[in-house]
Amino acid sequence: MKHLSIVRAFTQYLALALFILTLYFTMAGTVDLYPMNFFLRIDPLAALSTILSSGGFESILIWSFAVVLLTLVFGRFFCGFICPMGTLSHLAEKIAALRKKMSELPDKWEYRELYSVKYYIFLSLCVLALIGSNQFGLLDPISLSTRSFAKAVFPAVNFAFFGESALKVTYHAFAIFLIFALLITFAARLPRFFCRVLCPLGALFGFLNAASLFRISRDKTKCGDCNICGMTCSGAANPHSDFRVSECLLCFRCLRACGKNALSYSFMPESGGLKTAPSLTKRKFVFSLALPALLYPVLRSGKDSPEPASGRSFNPYVIRPPKSLEEEKFVEICVKCGECMKVCPTQVLQPALLESGLEGMFSPVADFSLGYCQHTCTACGDVCPTGAIQKFASRERLGDVAKGIEPFRMGTAFFDYGRCLPYAFGIVCTKCEELCPTAPKAIISDKVERTADDGTKYILPLPKVVPKPCIGCGICEYACPVVGKGIRVTAANESRSENKKMIL
Repeated sequence: MKHLSIVRAFTQYLALALFILTLYFTMAGTVDLYPMNFFLRIDPLAALSTILSSGGFESILIWSFAVVLLTLVFGRFFCGFICPMGTLSHLAEKIAALRKKMSELPDKWEYRELYSVKYYIFLSLCVLALIGSNQFGLLDPISLSTRSFAKAVFPAVNFAFFGESALKVTYHAFAIFLIFALLITFAARLPRFFCRVLCPLGALFGFLNAASLFRISRDKTKCGDCNICGMTCSGAANPHSDFRVSECLLCFRCLRACGKNALSYSFMPESGGLKTAPSLTKRKFVFSLALPALLYPVLRSGKDSPEPASGRSFNPYVIRPPKSLEEEKFVEICVKCGECMKVCPTQVLQPALLESGLEGMFSPVADFSLGYCQHTCTACGDVCPTGAIQKFASRERLGDVAKGIEPFRMGTAFFDYGRCLPYAFGIVCTKCEELCPTAPKAIISDKVERTADDGTKYILPLPKVVPKPCIGCGICEYACPVVGKGIRVTAANESRSENKKMIL
């Protein structure tokens, strides 16, 4: 049985390496060749949140049901063998252990009531999803890890070693990195802090683990009550006393630590001395179900005027990825995993902070000061695990105006005449028109005759936007040489929202 701990450690680090490599080598054009969102595909929390919030789920999430079935058979193997956040927390614990002997910190290995918080968080998130605000992605370990590596860790490491980085670092990324760093730091102080206290996926597995067929059990006739196994338990499951099945992470460290072979991992052991169900109190249980009713209006609050159709905060400068669902559905289904942001070849997609209200935090928005949306790119739709961004063909982006086929618009560009060089200063500038990718052009120029200060006459092209072919790709805004931009893209006339259509 002791070899299980070695197998677990090998599998755990291999899974972490696979997670990091699949993220690092993600780039446009390779998403069809490699399962870059493999970990999100097998994430039961992504499937559950999508089902609760939308009543359906994407077919690629079917693999998550296999994880659920395996958990019912073998226990919380995902936490011990696969989860990248769990492995990183384990590594932080190991590094911290180099400075202090674990025998000096006995209180860190005992079960505490604090560890039941994750179950109340899970229940509250379930209710929130049911009433229309999917916030699972904030604490889902797969989404959190993917988002943190894609938008914070990789750009920071790349910048540290190579200076100028193609992976753009923004203040949004700093917020993500700060949260990630704090969780890892806490794990160094309290083993598996995130797993024990906050993880909603761990809570889901905890509920399932109560019915698992294979469990760790203790032979009291062999046990010498030395508590060595309890001093190594990653989940604080108390294997040396009343074993808490729901907290067991299947790290198998207790099996390796026991010198008397009193512990075993076996099929349907006797239930004596086991606490199978999570320790929850009625008062906290009811509070966790009622809390979302108070949080819901707060999450929908924002500095901008509410959108008439949904009551959500509406910011006209929040531009979603192409082929995104209407905002109401998008926020309900998006798990804020960061996959779309990672595969974006121009890095135009960035995590939102408060631009789309509290409930849209860390969801993808287009920042045209950093890049633009390539009209031939379909990567974001290819990797989205929940369908918040639907799959699409590149030809759908441009449409065919001549044949009456409407393009799929992210928004529409508008000129700021006080900043645009031709209008404000009479300076010839045609960058936006030259780079506009649509056919016919969404930006054209009227040629007018002007008189310079020295009295000479010249022809000045005055650009204007033709709304129908404009797809809101943002290349005009990105390329504009003016600080503050002489042309801006807004959500007006975006294809996904009927109430933002312009009467043309």
